[in-house]
Amino acid sequence: DLISDWAGSVRAALDRLPDSAHERAQLEVLLAHVHALRRDHAAAVAALEEAVATSVQDVATVASDLPGWIAVALEDPAVAPRMHVLLAQLDLMLDRHGDALEHVDAALAAGLTSEDDPYGDAQVRQLRGRILEALGRREQAAQSMLEAAQRYTWQQRWEQAEPLLRDLTKLDPSLQEAWWLWSNTRCVAAMKEATQDQSFADAGELREALRLWETGYQLGPPTAESRWVYNLKSYIHTCLGMTDRKSTRLNS
Repeated sequence: DLISDWAGSVRAALDRLPDSAHERAQLEVLLAHVHALRRDHAAAVAALEEAVATSVQDVATVASDLPGWIAVALEDPAVAPRMHVLLAQLDLMLDRHGDALEHVDAALAAGLTSEDDPYGDAQVRQLRGRILEALGRREQAAQSMLEAAQRYTWQQRWEQAEPLLRDLTKLDPSLQEAWWLWSNTRCVAAMKEATQDQSFADAGELREALRLWETGYQLGPPTAESRWVYNLKSYIHTCLGMTDRKSTRLNS
């Protein structure tokens, strides 16, 4: 329609400009208002999501001026979880941590997973961890971040998992599973160039994976539920042995 065509033209123009995040965020907030006036809540929430993704700081500056359509959107089951997530992000930016926690818990309660996306709540659990950390509830924060990291690894989203696990082991070094999950991500990184031949694995990455594994083991042996980590350690040693033999052949 005309609104979409106009928005597309403005976005294309902004894409050609340097440092246009501020203007892009304002455009998306304006579009959210327009869609809301037309009672198209799904489009309104999508536009606000785009605004937050572009510059949450800019959206936060006008958060108090967001119109009453937000309350209406929160009553719409189709978009309420996403709206709660957006409001949680804004409240966190504005240091309204209690409000942010209420919104993120409401989003999780409303449901963010589906048959097609069983781990669709991973990012929101990570957001919840950040909010709890800001509230000084470190143990709960670590648990929420661990739940997010588990989901990232189950999805093989290694690039999202690793920085989270690095932060998590700093937040709570006693969280044993975080060390083993981090070891697993390092092992995956080591095998990136060795899909056909394990001897091409990155030996340095494998040794780092082993160091992380041993750090977790120092906190205690695996339980029945975490026996998978023995397979991980065995695999790391197998790959290291192959890289060592290859190195010996090349140097002989």
